[in-house]
Amino acid sequence: MKKKILWGVGGIIAVFLALIIVIANEPQEKVTSNLPQKLTPSETIKAFDKAAQAGEIEETKKYVVKSILKGFENGAYPHYGSYGGFIGEYKNNTKSLKIVSEKITGNSATVNAQVTDISNYKDDEEYILTKENGKWKIAK
Repeated sequence: MKKKILWGVGGIIAVFLALIIVIANEPQEKVTSNLPQKLTPSETIKAFDKAAQAGEIEETKKYVVKSILKGFENGAYPHYGSYGGFIGEYKNNTKSLKIVSEKITGNSATVNAQVTDISNYKDDEEYILTKENGKWKIAK
C-alpha cells in the first residue's frame, strides 16, 4: 500500500517538474502574450510608433482613442483620406521617435517626444493620452 501512495505522490511531482521545465523553455513573449499589458503613456507612444513603422494599421488602433478612429470613419480628417492613409504618411515621413518626458495627472498624461523625419529634421511633439478601458490611449 505504501508503494502505491509513494508512486502516486512521486508521479505527481514528476508531472509537475516536467510542466515547469516545459514552461521555462518557452520564449517569454509566448508565455505572456495572452496576458493583458499595462503600458505606461511613454510605452504606448513607442508601441504605436513601432506598429506604424511596420505598417501594422490594425495594431496601431490599439493605442488610439475610439473617438479618433470614429473621426476617420466619419471623414473628419480628409487630408489623410483614411486611417490607413494617416499611418502610411506617418510611416513614410517618420524616421525615429525619442521620448523626452512624461507627466501623468490622474487619467490623463502628456508625453513629449522628439520626432525626426526622413530629411533628419527634428521636431518636438506633444502627445496627449487618456485612459480608455484602463489602458493609455493617444487622444491628441
